[in-house]
Amino acid sequence: IAVLTCVWLFVSASPAQASSLKYVGYYGGGYDCYTQSGGWTSNCVEHISEFAPYTNIVNFGLTDTALAQKAKDNGMKVVLAVDYCFFINPIYSWLLTYLEWDACKSAIDQFYSQGNLYAFYFDEPRWNANNYANNPSEGSLTVTDSGLAAAIAKLKQYYPGVRIMATEADPGYSSNPYPGIDIYSIDSYGTSESYFTSLYNNLVSSFSGDIWVTAQSFDSNNVSPPTVAMLQAWFNLAASNSRYSGLYWFMYPDASWGKGALNYP
Repeated sequence: IAVLTCVWLFVSASPAQASSLKYVGYYGGGYDCYTQSGGWTSNCVEHISEFAPYTNIVNFGLTDTALAQKAKDNGMKVVLAVDYCFFINPIYSWLLTYLEWDACKSAIDQFYSQGNLYAFYFDEPRWNANNYANNPSEGSLTVTDSGLAAAIAKLKQYYPGVRIMATEADPGYSSNPYPGIDIYSIDSYGTSESYFTSLYNNLVSSFSGDIWVTAQSFDSNNVSPPTVAMLQAWFNLAASNSRYSGLYWFMYPDASWGKGALNYP
């Protein structure tokens, strides 16, 4: 896979340049339940063995518990998305069971027991909070400032050694990071370096924690496939700043809005 090969070259070609870059991985690293022909399937597959040789961290969801051991066997840290332990999105009704703390904790414990659970992940919390407050009928997560604060406190109470990670993709939201978050990943897809710079500049003055780069490795709406030059530019950016300690590619499997990196041989 050309996209994947070039990522491997990025990580291995210039270690001095990338000395501050500790982690490289994929969002969407768990079970792939979207078919090549389009549409969701119950016959989900996983691709860990494909990208494990050139990544060292993977993003999982609560339903990916069966992959916890495989991630450990491949020497990978785990970032676990936990939005659905605390907030509702009615579109994903099968995840409502995790709103019961015992069910959520049971899933988390299966990752935690492996000893490689690196961080809990919240997806665009300020965007979700704003959208829920102003457009509650659109199906966004039911995030509130107080709800997120309570969620962070609970996770740190039960799992004190695990970090808290969030991402934002809007400069207006990255300028006001939530207390208690240890890692902010900032998203910018495509080739707009100026947009990404505005995200970074808004965040860096008010946030002392780690900053990660989230970069495009998918074909958005099947019309803009990632190029080697684009991926190289994102890696160079992530490797050029000592504040960046991680690089997350979005994403490996397919989704309804585009083809993932697995499609590019």
